[in-house]
Amino acid sequence: MKMNTTDHIEELGVYGRLYSGSAAAKILDFFLQHDAYSYTVPEATKALGLSNKTVFIIVKKLYRLGILKVERTVGNTRLYKWNENSKGAKFLSKAATEIAFMEQQVETEEQEQERKIIAI
Repeated sequence: MKMNTTDHIEELGVYGRLYSGSAAAKILDFFLQHDAYSYTVPEATKALGLSNKTVFIIVKKLYRLGILKVERTVGNTRLYKWNENSKGAKFLSKAATEIAFMEQQVETEEQEQERKIIAI
């Protein structure tokens, strides 16, 4: 289901957590997490709570790198989407999965340590 762009994203994705919520990380996470859908820069701006200029600059860079693609154009408006055929996008997607798995392992280990401390 396409995200309702009137909703602001509160929870950070893998890259947002890893890079302390930087704008570029939030944009990567947004397009990666919603990879089945295409978005305009204003839609992404609204969903992410970032400035239009910031989103435009970063989306343009991700497009030039091949990580995002223009899925279609309506008038002068481009709709951008995660480019699942790009080597860079595939790498970032795989890395995000690995990082999320590592985060879960660390969290589980920390919970086990807390249990051991409480049991003592």
